[in-house]
This record gives sequence, C-alpha cells and structure tokens, in this order.
Amino acid sequence: MDARIADTITKIIEELGTLRRKIEKLGEEKARTESEYDKQIALAMVKLEAGKPVFLDDVAITSTTATNLDKKAKAVCSEFRYKMLLAESKYKGCLTNIECLKSQLNAYQSLYRGQLEL
Repeated sequence: MDARIADTITKIIEELGTLRRKIEKLGEEKARTESEYDKQIALAMVKLEAGKPVFLDDVAITSTTATNLDKKAKAVCSEFRYKMLLAESKYKGCLTNIECLKSQLNAYQSLYRGQLEL
C-alpha cells in the first residue's frame, strides 16, 4: 500500500509541474487577448467618432451617437471578446485543476504519513 500511495504522490507532483508550465502559457494568452480586445475597442471607438466605417458582420457602421458609441464598438469587437473570454476560461480551468490536484496531494500525503506511523 505504501508504494502505491508514494507512486500516486509522485504522479500528482509531476502533473502539477505540467500544469504549472501550462498555466504560464495560458496566462500569457489571457493577457494577450485582453490587450487585443481593449485595443480593438479603442480603435473602433476612434473610427466611429471620426465617421470612418467599422463593420459588424457585413454591415458598415459609419456614425453613432455618444450614447451608443460603446455598445456599437463592443458589438464590432465581439469576436475579440469571445477570444478573450475563452482564454480566461482556459486559465481559470487550469487553476481549478491545480487546486484539485493540490487537495488530492494533501490527502495522499496524509494517508502516506498514516501508513508510516503504523
């Protein structure tokens, strides 16, 4: 039983290492997509304020009121928002997996210590 618990602990530690490396990449992607979304919103707002066309699907929008400026810019940039939300979801999912593995590791370590005391 001790050997199986020790093997499981080793596997969890390895998986935590893998997820640690993965979350670094996911964090980078999350930051990149947030930055890109913010940039595209700003560009769309500047274009709309200047009367230049922006496109929502195949529809050109050339003007808007100040009240609707933000809404239209967000609509035009919805694909960038989707990518940003997807990156955020992947990042949070990885964090959740890390927390679950940490809990499992703690449980197996407690079992292992209990076995050693017997």
